[in-house]
Amino acid sequence: MMQKVKILPFSQEQLPAAAALAQRCFPDPWSLALFEAAFSQPNTTLFAAMAGDTLAGYLILQRLGDEESVDDIAVAPEFRRQGIAQQLLETAHAQFPTCPFLLEVREHNTAALALYQKLGYQQVGFRKRYYTNPHNKRRNSMQQTIKLGNLTLPRTAGLAPMAGVADRAYRILCKEHQAALLVSEMISAKGLCYGDPKTAQFCT
Repeated sequence: MMQKVKILPFSQEQLPAAAALAQRCFPDPWSLALFEAAFSQPNTTLFAAMAGDTLAGYLILQRLGDEESVDDIAVAPEFRRQGIAQQLLETAHAQFPTCPFLLEVREHNTAALALYQKLGYQQVGFRKRYYTNPHNKRRNSMQQTIKLGNLTLPRTAGLAPMAGVADRAYRILCKEHQAALLVSEMISAKGLCYGDPKTAQFCT
């Protein structure tokens, strides 16, 4: 049964409760200092799932270029399997409808994997020994991203058009480091129309 909660922006007063919830949910939880640092960043969005006056869960997003990275998501044990994580993610998708979303998930976290697949996420990578458990053993993670329209890239990293930066040598370097999308530097459409040879060089 889905527990209907209110999804609200975080207030600073809720940060200690979020840190306490993280301690209950993860073997390697965020500290209060990390929550405070995230709250202070302009490119970070924090959502609180409130069941009455109780913090039932939270979601932390960080804007990375044109992507939204799911940096942390948690639901209190007594509120799990009630659709709260889904409500948090659907609220985030609605707030940033044109952005691809990227997240990491433990490969054996079957409940989370089922939710992400239900919401349209697809696996795009695999990181060995990414997570640490209480016994200091490493666990693998799977990278997943949400598909937008009919465009799916094999990886999420891409090169944006940057004047004076994204020349041929730089694009080759980015390709060697597994960039999935390469774009030439910004050039003048007028120069192309007039057949300017210097402008044409930027296209190679």
